[in-house]
Amino acid sequence: MLWSMRTKGSAAELERRRRQAVALLNQGVKAAQAARAADMKADKQLMARIRLQAAEKDCKSWLSMARNYVNAGMPDKAGPYLKDILAKYPDTPFAEEARKLLAEIGQ
Repeated sequence: MLWSMRTKGSAAELERRRRQAVALLNQGVKAAQAARAADMKADKQLMARIRLQAAEKDCKSWLSMARNYVNAGMPDKAGPYLKDILAKYPDTPFAEEARKLLAEIGQ
């Protein structure tokens, strides 16, 4: 109540000012987030770790599926999983393993 007694203007004007202040704060937060994202993207080591984590998550399950199909006598169904690894993560240890398995099954 003390704050409202010190301010001049209608409730609508106060609400307009409040919304402006919130908008300015949000702009500052968004700018800080964008700057942080740019810094992170510029960090080659960080980006390499992020890519490797994504590859590890995807490739482990794809390699497992491919091996299961090979072990079950269905190597033709293993191929798409291995080719996905090569397409999405070509410069990883998982791609090397996928290439070996593709060679073993003759694809």
